[in-house]
Amino acid sequence: MKRSYSEYSAKEDFLWLILRPWIFIPRVLYILLTFIFLFLRILFQGNSKNKNVQKNLSKYLFDVITDLGPCFIKLGQALSTRPDLVRQDWLTELTNLQDNLPAFDHKIALKIIVNNDL
Repeated sequence: MKRSYSEYSAKEDFLWLILRPWIFIPRVLYILLTFIFLFLRILFQGNSKNKNVQKNLSKYLFDVITDLGPCFIKLGQALSTRPDLVRQDWLTELTNLQDNLPAFDHKIALKIIVNNDL
């Protein structure tokens, strides 16, 4: 039985994901490894006074967020409005999440809409 997409069921979506470990496990591992590498880079380069290091780090942060997907982009957009939480030089790059995101492939979007799957 196929349910209507106007209905949302967290239990059904969670069950769908858990029953597909070939999707769930690689994604979780990818996210964890990405955050570990980001954390290490921030740990070692975050306090640097060198402007080039900070510029490269902020670009890396932007790339990581956009690579992880829409949920993380939304979190980055929220962070970009919080100068009290994020360094000013990183905010410049995070504000690019507001309107300078890389384009999403039209063919992939059309396939998702037509087939209702990824």
